[in-house]
Amino acid sequence: MLPETEQKEMSAEKAPAGQSTPAVGTLRVKFSKTGMLRYISHLDLLRTMQTAMSRARIPVWYTEGFNPHQKLVFALPLPLGAESVCELIDVKVTRRVDPKTAVDALNGAFPPDLRAIDAWYAETKFTGIFWARYELYPVDPEEKPDLSLLDKPELVTIVRTKSGEKEIDVKPKIRDPEPNGKGGVAITLRAAVNDILNPDVAARLLGMGERRTLRTAVFREDGTTEFR
Repeated sequence: MLPETEQKEMSAEKAPAGQSTPAVGTLRVKFSKTGMLRYISHLDLLRTMQTAMSRARIPVWYTEGFNPHQKLVFALPLPLGAESVCELIDVKVTRRVDPKTAVDALNGAFPPDLRAIDAWYAETKFTGIFWARYELYPVDPEEKPDLSLLDKPELVTIVRTKSGEKEIDVKPKIRDPEPNGKGGVAITLRAAVNDILNPDVAARLLGMGERRTLRTAVFREDGTTEFR
């Protein structure tokens, strides 16, 4: 929860009925979603975030109209069952709060396995994300992912799209596959708007069965510069 002084300021700044309080900035929060929360749906995650923002007394800007709601935007869909230490959410706020204070307040309101890592005021849009780095770990320690399966000039496989399943070459959507030194594979996959390669596809190409999926970073167009 925000300090008492900031709570009083927020209450004092509340707009009169019938008037809107303008957004003064976008607070970008980096958070992790691990453990049992890997099974939470996107809708449930949104509801959890909305509750946490209220409990932490973050001065979130609400949309106008008949059904006002908090303006929260997630950066990149995370497949159900996957974990991440680099999730991003944009929060429009009606008053600028100290980012570190916001992180502490959110961690006091979050459930277990959901942790705020960092926060800053955004100067970019999520359309600047083009790649995401994953680590894939076989559940069976005897299973060894076969990286040589990715050495083919083309990697034609069935991919689910908005218009249905299609057979496409995903080779251009995969970068820098390598052993991660922990029995699994680290791999960078395409993650641009309307051009996202699900890590399940990469795991299938590697001949992997049941596995743990962890997203570790998101990058700009060059595939190496971390997105902020």
